[in-house]
Amino acid sequence: MDAKGNAVEAGKITSQSKLRVVSSQGPALIQTEGKVLYMSDGCTLVDEYTVQTPEEGSGFIIFK
Repeated sequence: MDAKGNAVEAGKITSQSKLRVVSSQGPALIQTEGKVLYMSDGCTLVDEYTVQTPEEGSGFIIFK
């Protein structure tokens, strides 16, 4: 999903260049060095640079 919580198709994300990905297993509060563009289901956007990952499973954050 995008930072606004809308579903996004994978092709839209993979067609872009110069994006960075963070993967987390289990809960974490992650602050990125760039603006968060997309995140996996279960993640919560705290602010434009910070994401709370889910209690269980994996979380993925894509930022620029």
